[in-house]
Amino acid sequence: MRPGEGVVIYGHLRPARIQVRPHFTPSEQRWRQRLDRQAAQQQARQARKATRAHERATRRAARQAERIRRHLPGWARARGEAGRDR
Repeated sequence: MRPGEGVVIYGHLRPARIQVRPHFTPSEQRWRQRLDRQAAQQQARQARKATRAHERATRRAARQAERIRRHLPGWARARGEAGRDR
């Protein structure tokens, strides 16, 4: 038998294997809950940060493409816009 496992013997019934859960004091429970909450908050923060970074990169690429398009001669601009319609 491994740690955390046990056997219950009750009367004439067959022995039953059980998994034993650890017992935590209230202060330990609060500590564990706080760790879980902090981990969830950290994951949410990282997701928000990744989303913002992606949005910034998209806006930056659009601005850069617009700047390049603005500095092209007229014939090249028309050619580029015709390519966008396809």
